[in-house]
Amino acid sequence: MRAIAALALASFASQALVRAADTLLPQIATDFAISVGSASIVITAYALTHGSMQFITGPIADRFGKYRTVAIACAVSAGTVALCGLASSLDSLTLARFASGITVAWILPISLAYIGDVVPYEHRQQLLGRFLAAQVLGQMFGQAAGGIVGDYFGWRTMFFLLAAMLGLAAAALTYELATNSITRVDRSAPQGLGPLASYKIVLRNPWARIMLLVVGLEGACSRASFRSSAPICICALG
Repeated sequence: MRAIAALALASFASQALVRAADTLLPQIATDFAISVGSASIVITAYALTHGSMQFITGPIADRFGKYRTVAIACAVSAGTVALCGLASSLDSLTLARFASGITVAWILPISLAYIGDVVPYEHRQQLLGRFLAAQVLGQMFGQAAGGIVGDYFGWRTMFFLLAAMLGLAAAALTYELATNSITRVDRSAPQGLGPLASYKIVLRNPWARIMLLVVGLEGACSRASFRSSAPICICALG
């Protein structure tokens, strides 16, 4: 349970980062003397790399170990997220968000895969429900705290706070790797199957194709609804 709790902390921090920038846009725009629409490039840059990295995270995690991969991702993400807080211009912030999308993308999906590896089937659903509660709470925290922290302490403080959380998660995961043998258990992809062959097997399943389509549409709609409602919400707050 301690090993899973460390993953839950990492998931909380990573998902808080996904939503934190949404409510920080007005502060970022004001600081750089640009419009909110121009500042939204920092969200696009993050979403682009965060989503596209999912195609390669699984095979690499199978190769090097899932728990170890999450620990490394948290450590590197602490640095890339801190760079967001240190950015001196919109261009540098966009690059830092681009980089943080690459590093943070590994945390949640590989954590879920690891839980699937080590938790017996009869207990898996209950534990996954608790674990995913950390993900949902992280998104809620990021969106709510982003606006509050941004208003009172500046938008950079929120990125530093999330970087500290990711650093703490990395330390906890590293400790578990050193002391807990269950963290070194991995069920890699079947021998003889490369990443492309594995993806072909999944895509042959019609339900897998439907699930991928639904999730893609859901993600697109959630982002589109935020973009269309953001100016209204900002005007109302003003």
